[in-house]
Amino acid sequence: MILIVLGCVIPALALILVAWQAAQRDFDQMSVARAKTQTASAPVRAGKRNIILISLDTTRRDHLGLYGYERDTTPFLDSLANEMTIYERATSTSSWTLPSHASMFTGLLPSEHNAGHGRNLSPEVRTLAEHFQSHGYNTLGIVASPYLRSEFGLNQGFRTYDDGVPGGYPRDIDILSKLAPSLIAHPGKRRADQVADLLINLRGESLVEPYFLFLHFFDAHSRYTAPFTYAWRYRRWSGGTPYYAADQTSIVNSVNVDNLPLDDDLREIITGQYDANIRYIDDHLRRIWTWLGARGKLANTTVILTADHGESFGERNMLGHGRSLHGEQINVPLLVWRGSGEAGPRNETPVDSRAVFRLALAEARLPFPDLIAENSRTTAEYLPNPFKPESKLPRFSFPKKAAMHQCLKSLDDEDGTVHLYNVCEDPYETRNLIASSAPEAFSSIAMDLISDVEDKRSLNALLDIDRELKVSPEVKDQLRALGYLQ
Repeated sequence: MILIVLGCVIPALALILVAWQAAQRDFDQMSVARAKTQTASAPVRAGKRNIILISLDTTRRDHLGLYGYERDTTPFLDSLANEMTIYERATSTSSWTLPSHASMFTGLLPSEHNAGHGRNLSPEVRTLAEHFQSHGYNTLGIVASPYLRSEFGLNQGFRTYDDGVPGGYPRDIDILSKLAPSLIAHPGKRRADQVADLLINLRGESLVEPYFLFLHFFDAHSRYTAPFTYAWRYRRWSGGTPYYAADQTSIVNSVNVDNLPLDDDLREIITGQYDANIRYIDDHLRRIWTWLGARGKLANTTVILTADHGESFGERNMLGHGRSLHGEQINVPLLVWRGSGEAGPRNETPVDSRAVFRLALAEARLPFPDLIAENSRTTAEYLPNPFKPESKLPRFSFPKKAAMHQCLKSLDDEDGTVHLYNVCEDPYETRNLIASSAPEAFSSIAMDLISDVEDKRSLNALLDIDRELKVSPEVKDQLRALGYLQ
């Protein structure tokens, strides 16, 4: 009897899913067209330019269609590709959330702003929001992760900063989700629909122009919480337990702590769920774009979209992030949309998280802080060069540095090993040049890159680098649930 019932139910569910996907494609096309029409017809206002900064937490650039990914994870963003400046070689300054966001907000390296595990962002460091606020901007932030809670200091300068990350919520009211009892949301996360709803439900005065709006999406960070319909669409079934129903912490620990190899079948399942969550963000970006366009809020507006870090899926036998500065954990998207209907050429200049700070101020035609200008080497698109992603990692005490100049990238690993890669010819960093011919010559080049650091003494003298951060038990529970605390 059970087999007969299943034989009837499963085909019916499959037909429903096919119909839903077809309707979704039609909706996608109509929404994109509507957003473009509304933006094009909105009058261009004179005066200060609005700035929207969007951060897609844990999003590798090679999983977005604009960067050549074969799966349709970002159809909405892809539809805007001809209206954007696309940075091909953007990296984050760290491989975890707090220090890289602090770099976006301050234009400083982690070793300069000192925001990391155990330390918040010093109130003596001026943030983007503070710059905008001092020039008469309305400043609003909506975040989805406990590491962006106000107690970590990134709320400085925001008139409204919604960081009320819930402790847990039902993952989905879709009846299909009820088929799997383990589909319960992860503590410490907001989903993309909630971030979009919070913006859309704001009172009108909350986006009085000129405005600086920061939106943070956390869906691509495990534990994955996209609705079942998305998980199904991007499923990569290979037998066994679906990743979203498994003990993900145990899987991560088996790879990163026990040094066990990641099974190929499980890797396929994990990346499928990762892609599903990126698509979920993309669909709600469309909602936000359409809503802003309908209210004329995209006229005279620049949108900067980036990520704080990437994610490892078994590369170098790592899973997750925060333990490496190889490309899979720091290569991120950087997109700039100005609403003009025209795109600049794809930008091949190496840039890092600090470029977000400079881009935002430059788009708003606001001056750069003297301290930043004095302590940075700059190149095209407001980027200090060469860039050196640095990380003080939350779960490991070993400091690591990476430095890049043109096509060469040097990485000082936690065990003292020095790597040198030609990332133009070897983008996935599989061939360490130091281990090849003429190792002494290549080692000298690598050490020159690593040691070529900027003088930070004048800046660090302004900071209380010994301060300790005390967070609430609620935030500690959220961070522990996300794998940052043991």
